[in-house]
Amino acid sequence: MNKTIKTLISITSLTAATALGWYFGKQNTLQQNTVMPKEIVAIVNDEIISKETFIQQMVLHGGLRPGQYQTLEQKQVLLDYLVNQEVVFSKAKVLGITENVAVNNLFKKKVVERYLDLELKPKLSAVKVSKNDVMMHFEHNKESYNKPARRRAAVIFVKGENNERIIEAQNKIANLDENIKHFGELAKTYSDDANSRYRGGVIGWLINHPNRKYRWDEKVTNALFSLKNNGDISPIIKADYGYYLVRLVEQEKQKKRTLSKVEKGIKNSIRQKLVKEMKTDFIDELIASSDITVNQNILESIKPLSTHSKPKQKTPPALPGSGGK
Repeated sequence: MNKTIKTLISITSLTAATALGWYFGKQNTLQQNTVMPKEIVAIVNDEIISKETFIQQMVLHGGLRPGQYQTLEQKQVLLDYLVNQEVVFSKAKVLGITENVAVNNLFKKKVVERYLDLELKPKLSAVKVSKNDVMMHFEHNKESYNKPARRRAAVIFVKGENNERIIEAQNKIANLDENIKHFGELAKTYSDDANSRYRGGVIGWLINHPNRKYRWDEKVTNALFSLKNNGDISPIIKADYGYYLVRLVEQEKQKKRTLSKVEKGIKNSIRQKLVKEMKTDFIDELIASSDITVNQNILESIKPLSTHSKPKQKTPPALPGSGGK
């Protein structure tokens, strides 16, 4: 064998050895950097979609429903979706989107939700409220579940010391439609109460109870509860900031409620309270076991990013119909 042939053989052997070395080196690097699965469905830009991962994705995409992923075509559709996701995701990484604060916040939120689902949700699901708990709560709070007697009122309010306008409004009451129990257009014309003037003066339902406080002068509420029949109107009332006319729009007597009517609501209320307490205790335990330091001075020094909000302008509501409705 001449010298030239020996040289070609040596070069060929070296090339083959180099190629094999690169191949096995690539495999070793892949295995070192990634937990190499036994079975691979696809590789996208060095990202592996393993058989295990694919099955997990099947579960996430309705695979437990009858008839799903029974054919190769169905599995191919899912694989195409996963490949597309990986391709786009790799481009997003290049643009730095994975480091975006909003993206990281969304990711963190989902992780927290998942953690709470795994650790807290089973405990919350175990919270039960017995029938005895419901009965005891009802007996101790029976009066609070009765629907109290209440009255719906309408007012005309004229501010200031001059009573000419309130007298003028009073004189025009006789012209009101007898089927309408509020003040109708009179309130819009004469009343200075911006919240009710476009509703015929209707100010809502009031309950005669010492613990109930309203923005209205006590003389106004006392006048309302002294009226007997729907449509009755008080005399002119002199209050601290002006004059009032009060009209009884409608009234309801107290309605007693039995346990059967409120049982479901009580049970839900008790359970919600227990769940809330459990959630608070759960988070408190996590905080207590964590190392947390707050720099209050830095927190206080952070400037707002916007100006103070402006008060919203209220749009006048539609004038109510008969009965103040």
